[in-house]
Amino acid sequence: MNQLRYAFEDIVHNKSRSFVFFLQITLSLMLFSFMLTHSFDLQKLIKKITMTNEYKNAYLMFDISDMDKFFNETIYEDDVVERMDNFYLWLTENKHFKSYAFSYEDLILKDNRLDDSLVSFTYDLTGDKCYSGLICNEDFINFFDFRLSKGRLFNTGDYSDTSNIIPVIAGYDYSKYFNLGDVIDSEYRIIGFFEKDSRYYDIKACGDLLSLDKSIVMPFQREKALQHDNLGLYDSIINKTVIITEDERVLDDIQKKSSELGLYTYSFRSVEEQLGYIKESSGEWVLSLFTFCMIILFFCIIGMICNMLQMLNNYIRELGIHILCGASKFSIVIRLFYQVFFLTLLPNIIILFIHGFSSNLLISVLLSVLLSTLVILVPFIRLMKTDMNTILRRSE
Repeated sequence: MNQLRYAFEDIVHNKSRSFVFFLQITLSLMLFSFMLTHSFDLQKLIKKITMTNEYKNAYLMFDISDMDKFFNETIYEDDVVERMDNFYLWLTENKHFKSYAFSYEDLILKDNRLDDSLVSFTYDLTGDKCYSGLICNEDFINFFDFRLSKGRLFNTGDYSDTSNIIPVIAGYDYSKYFNLGDVIDSEYRIIGFFEKDSRYYDIKACGDLLSLDKSIVMPFQREKALQHDNLGLYDSIINKTVIITEDERVLDDIQKKSSELGLYTYSFRSVEEQLGYIKESSGEWVLSLFTFCMIILFFCIIGMICNMLQMLNNYIRELGIHILCGASKFSIVIRLFYQVFFLTLLPNIIILFIHGFSSNLLISVLLSVLLSTLVILVPFIRLMKTDMNTILRRSE
């Protein structure tokens, strides 16, 4: 216990230098933990995508239309929504290929039962709180094989319903504040809650698994969208459609149909190819972050080693007295190790707050132990090779 007390006294005595080391280690461990999180999430995404062979036959639709023409001419044509509806039906009901479709929808809700933890973002100008929403068709639900903690999935009637109240399935976190049958803002009736940690992917937009825990999922009610000339929704859900086919000639048929209707020009990319792009870009990002972490740790390790050696020189008289009083070289090494280990272990409290008790925390703690060992190694070797008489003579 005495060595532990001495170690804390050494840290306090060199508090400015110790604080710099603490900041360097904290930054390194945080970057390292973010790198691990990204790597783990990517592996989960890859596992989720490749768990079925259908991903090899899935294709993403990238709109490469002339945007000036589309926004200045096409959207003002009287029958553009009807043509979009025609195209959507052709895509989703075609017997020559499978597909699923979805679209994001930001919901401004006022219900006083809503907790701030569910808020996606807040508009700066108005202060309105926005909640994450998702609109999808039946094939989207089936493709990801979602499970509910309670309630039911959408049925055929939910997709064709044109009433003012929309049936929704809420994310797991909503079950803490709402019950089945509750109506939010007189517009959304909860018919079910997803299981905790239900996820899907939008590989076209990002390389992450997306959680539904804080989302509200709504059925795409095509008839209602058509009645309200909801061009924005049609545009979004069509271009988020994923095509699943073993015959690549189908992609040419899709482009021909879109051209016939005077809508979009597409470039198609397989999910497998898109996954390759994500792996490559993620690998580059992880490598850059890893290199940055190693540079910080390198200078941190060198600085801490120099600090330990300097401390040995500065406190040689005190160490000599300890040895005369019966202390061993090993006890002095333990004193140094406690000092280093405290500085490297303390930042893990921040990792704990960010990631909780997880594999990230475990790896971070192991990295701290390894870092402490590396730092103490040089002073340990130097002290062990120094003759006891030499230490005592230098302390005089």
